[in-house]
Amino acid sequence: MAESRPVPANILSWPRLENLLPDQKLIFVYFWFNRFTNACGCYQLPLKMAAMELSVSPSSLAEAIADFKNKKIIDFDFETNELYVLDWTRFHKFNNVLQRVMYWTAAGRIQSSKLGNIVIQHSTTIQYPFNGEKSTIYDQTKTTNGTSTATETKQYKRGTIPFECKQQLARHGFTFPLSEC
Repeated sequence: MAESRPVPANILSWPRLENLLPDQKLIFVYFWFNRFTNACGCYQLPLKMAAMELSVSPSSLAEAIADFKNKKIIDFDFETNELYVLDWTRFHKFNNVLQRVMYWTAAGRIQSSKLGNIVIQHSTTIQYPFNGEKSTIYDQTKTTNGTSTATETKQYKRGTIPFECKQQLARHGFTFPLSEC
C-alpha cells in the first residue's frame, strides 16, 4: 500500500469526465489514489469499504462502476472485485528498474484473467525488468568443441522476481514479503 500516489493535475478536465456529476468525479478520482491502488493500476477493491470511505451506498458505488465501465473509463471484474484504471499507463511512466519491477509484480498478482490480459495489452511500452525478456532468460554455454549455444535456464512467471534481482533491489531499499522470497 502506497502512502502517496501521483494523480494527473488535469484529471477533472478530461473530456470523458466533463459530463460527470460531482459525486461521480469524486468516485473516479478515488480510483486513482485510494489505499488499495497499486503500481499497475489494477487492484482488488473492497466495495463496502470503498463505499464507506466515499460516503455513498454500496449500490450507488456499484452503479457508478457499471457506468464507468460502459464509458470505458475503468474496467471491473465483479467476480474478483478487481478494478483497472484504463488510463493508468498513459500518465504513469515507469522510467527505472525499481518502478518496472513494482509494476510487473503488481500485474502478476491480478486474479482476473480478463483484466490481466488488458493490463498486458496496455503495458507494451513498459519493459520487463529482467534482461528485457518477458518470460525466459537464456544463458550462453560452451560445448566441448568450443561453440556456444543459448540454453534456457530459468522460467519466470509473470510478476515473480528472481532472487538475484531481489538482492540488487534490496540494496536500494525495496523490501519483499516473505511469500515472494
